Amino acid sequence: MSLIIVHRSINKFNCMKFDIEKVYKEFHKPLFYFFRKRVPGLFIAEDILQDVFIKAHLNIDKVNDQTKVKRWLFQIARNSIVDYYRSERKKETIIEEIEDRDTSYEEDAYKKLQASVLEMIKQLPFKYGQALFHVDYRGYKQKELAQKLNISYSCAKVRVQRARKLMKEIYEKCCHFEYDINGKVIDYHPY
Repeated sequence: MSLIIVHRSINKFNCMKFDIEKVYKEFHKPLFYFFRKRVPGLFIAEDILQDVFIKAHLNIDKVNDQTKVKRWLFQIARNSIVDYYRSERKKETIIEEIEDRDTSYEEDAYKKLQASVLEMIKQLPFKYGQALFHVDYRGYKQKELAQKLNISYSCAKVRVQRARKLMKEIYEKCCHFEYDINGKVIDYHPY
């Protein structure tokens, strides 16, 4: 007797599988065009369409009347569009919150560090301190630095890079830094 029940449930599953395939073939294009008119972008429309058919496949057994399949599918489609725009609104809200966040703690850390920059530059060997001072403090371009010091452009670049590396080492020896997600210094503590 249990063998008969299993066989009937398999036949029922195969029948439902055929029905969802039939539903897919019949409503794929109309739903796709429905989404294309209501969401930005081809890929978003395809993603939502795929989600709708996954939901339909998982819940096709809940449809009692085959004549109501179209209405049922388009209701899933409308709900999916609402869900899409809700998620987009949440993303925008999160982005706005990040953009509007208080950056005063970053500015405070930078002000504290800037006060000590000149003292740290004085600790560098003269040629590196001079290069770093002109480029990072006075805003010279590296080509302008090369002309001012009468050295090659590649030599100026090397001096600035080495000076920055030395400055980083000096700061890391004296302080512990805390960074935000973007790598900006948000705080530091002397050792």
